[in-house]
Amino acid sequence: MVEFENIKVGYILEIGIDDVGRLYIVPENLNFSNIKEYTEDFVWVEGKTALFIKKPTGFASYIRYYRELISVISFDLGHYLSFDEDTLWVNIDEGLIWQFTISLVYGKWQFKISTEAGFNCLINGVDIWTYDWIDTDEKFLAKDPLYYQLHVIKIYEINTGKKKIRFGAAEFSNTIWGIFLETK
Repeated sequence: MVEFENIKVGYILEIGIDDVGRLYIVPENLNFSNIKEYTEDFVWVEGKTALFIKKPTGFASYIRYYRELISVISFDLGHYLSFDEDTLWVNIDEGLIWQFTISLVYGKWQFKISTEAGFNCLINGVDIWTYDWIDTDEKFLAKDPLYYQLHVIKIYEINTGKKKIRFGAAEFSNTIWGIFLETK
């Protein structure tokens, strides 16, 4: 585990589905025994040092629960969890692994595009480069989808006079910005 911009960053050692269909996550050197204070959907099991997520029913899915879990861990507990090429996948088929790895969702934020500063970048029909960005003092951690470098994504608002638009942005490299949108 490392500190990055005062947020604890940890890796997921193992992601799996147990014999009763619950998704579980084994984080590296982190303890989430207090997660029940924030949600009843996830359970920390001390003996296994793992977070268990209830079995999806109805329209729920493993990906949805995973996104909710990452949101709680990030926004309520101040941690960022990520998997990498060393993460062990147990009882998860390739299709579901693919969904996890391409989702690029960080809590309620999803990667939209990498763009050069000043080039046309439309959100809800509005070019974000033509308005002043107002820093909301909110932020989250996310990886650049090309080089997988960790970045602090700041949340901005723009006001067109007719509507307010919120988005996340970070300069991934010189004049190349990553833009994130809130998911519904």
